[in-house]
Amino acid sequence: MPESKETQPEEVEVKAEEAVEVDETTQKLIEAESDRKFNELLEKKKSEWEAAKQKEVDEKVAAAKRDAEQYAKMTEKERAESELQKRLKALEERERKLNERDLKIEIEKELKEAELPPAFSKALIKLEDNEAIKQTIAEIKTEFAAAVQKQVQKALRQETPEDNYSKTDDSINNYAKERNEKEAKKLDVPNPWAIN
Repeated sequence: MPESKETQPEEVEVKAEEAVEVDETTQKLIEAESDRKFNELLEKKKSEWEAAKQKEVDEKVAAAKRDAEQYAKMTEKERAESELQKRLKALEERERKLNERDLKIEIEKELKEAELPPAFSKALIKLEDNEAIKQTIAEIKTEFAAAVQKQVQKALRQETPEDNYSKTDDSINNYAKERNEKEAKKLDVPNPWAIN
């Protein structure tokens, strides 16, 4: 026996509800799978990081042991020389940092005088030569000024206004001339500006 039309909308509603349930179930499965893969990747990266850190620590410990063994084998004079070498290296590093800081201050001062951003100092400090730095600052200033000028002109660019005065009708000019002449005759005063 054929089904009536009344049952068909109910079947469509039931199928739609089942489809929504399937979609929600599928979405939950997708989310669970992506969470699982993310956690696996996270654990893998964490273990790689821990292994790298452990290797770094092991290398430092091994180096410290070697230094301790060498130090134990040294005579008193060798120990004093070793301590002196360590101090010299530390002093050289400190001096290098101080010179770098002074150079950075000097570069920032020159950039400020040249009206350039101080952010350029990070790149210029790598040159380490004062003359090269000064020359580079001069080059940057000219290029920077040209670029700024170009952008200003681009921002302020407008169309040239039309020259309406050159397009005036000759009749208007003639009218004005005639009017001036009539007014002068009414006054019957000679024009002091007229050339005789």
